Amino acid sequence: MSTTFWILFWSGLILASLVINLIIFKSLYNRGLAVLFQLNKVAVKSAALAEKIGLKPLVQRPESSIDKDPAIALSARRSLLKSRLKKQQQRQRRLIESLKRRKPTERRFR
Repeated sequence: MSTTFWILFWSGLILASLVINLIIFKSLYNRGLAVLFQLNKVAVKSAALAEKIGLKPLVQRPESSIDKDPAIALSARRSLLKSRLKKQQQRQRRLIESLKRRKPTERRFR
């Protein structure tokens, strides 16, 4: 084998490796551009969210009811308990109605 064969052989290997590396780097470059595009979209949305969070009003602490009439606090508590009990009863009625509509002979209950 002559030296020109080996020179051409190694030159071909080098060119093939350069082409393969170029293909790999182009793929990585395209993926990097896609990531930058997504990061840009996220940055725009996060800036809008940060702006909305900054506009959120501060919540005031409730006033102390120590100096107020206890009858007012008790009546408010009674009304809250009554509404809670009413919600529980409504939930129980809905559950009973859904159980009445259920047919145990349906295929999904086998």
